[in-house]
Amino acid sequence: MRKILSLCKFQIKNALAFLLYYTGILFLLKRFRLKNKAVVLMYHRILPNLDRAKSFSQSTIMVDPIRFERQIAFLTKHFSLVDVGTFARHFCESIPFASATCLITFDDAWQDNYQYAFPILQKYRAPALIFVPINYIETGKLFWQESMGHGFYQLLQTTNPNSAAFLHQQGLKHCFNLSEQEKIHCIIEKVRACKPLPYEEIDNIIRQQKTILGESIDYGQVDTYLDWAHMQQMQNGGIAFGSHACSHRVLTRLSTQEVTRELSESKQKISSALGVAPIAIAYPNGDNNDEVRKVAASTGYQIGFGTEYGLVSHNDNRFNVKRINMNDRTVSSNPLLLMAILGLF
Repeated sequence: MRKILSLCKFQIKNALAFLLYYTGILFLLKRFRLKNKAVVLMYHRILPNLDRAKSFSQSTIMVDPIRFERQIAFLTKHFSLVDVGTFARHFCESIPFASATCLITFDDAWQDNYQYAFPILQKYRAPALIFVPINYIETGKLFWQESMGHGFYQLLQTTNPNSAAFLHQQGLKHCFNLSEQEKIHCIIEKVRACKPLPYEEIDNIIRQQKTILGESIDYGQVDTYLDWAHMQQMQNGGIAFGSHACSHRVLTRLSTQEVTRELSESKQKISSALGVAPIAIAYPNGDNNDEVRKVAASTGYQIGFGTEYGLVSHNDNRFNVKRINMNDRTVSSNPLLLMAILGLF
């Protein structure tokens, strides 16, 4: 029943979006809502369905490459796309934005940003900004969510009695009898439920997975990150890079000393590897507070990005810039994209 209601709600929203779009009402609203305003779009992963079937990332950070190209074509036509330097200058020099200014950002520096997004951005000469989590570049490490997901999946493939006991303890023993698609969905939901846990508990679950599997977890190639060579190539093609800290841990859970180290070390590493000092940081998970913002300013960043929805004015807090999340669930068409940007749902 819940799925039926959700489908009906989407169909109504979709029909309304198309009606408002093709009657020109959305564009009229855009003219007023985005007068001297900017929008910052937050992408993560650009993945086709075949690759998604091998990934343990949440669907809320996925956009299909074909849909992504339609969005970039639309944005190029109807918005003023700017690079991060131009965007930051409006704050630093108190200059109002041109109406419908748009900055495109990507969190996490996934490998698919190079494989699928970069050629499209180049085709439309669209600038973009990618935030890099330093500890995951060329180290073989994954974010805990993807690491835990792959671990649970491989435990379900074994006949080791320790695997069954551990999965039972984690509430996943019933997954043995599910289809592949159902298993992956079940695991992703389990990982999502672990998000509020203290890092010590999360690390312990992953440590137990590795103990049972003998450190032999195969992460595959889908859930991996950019390397420095690809970043250099992308930088030469008009893509900028910013900091996503080092460990990708939520900064508000850390001490001031730890936050300072995360922000300063990531800045130094990007500067050294790419020859350009990053001026922007995106706080992992978007979480920030006065102390985190103070550290960002003191370590030399010009601008900081959260994940809270909102349009942007030049006189907003430049160390807590709002963004609009992009994923296939909410922006599956250009009418829905414009609806999302305007905050109409």
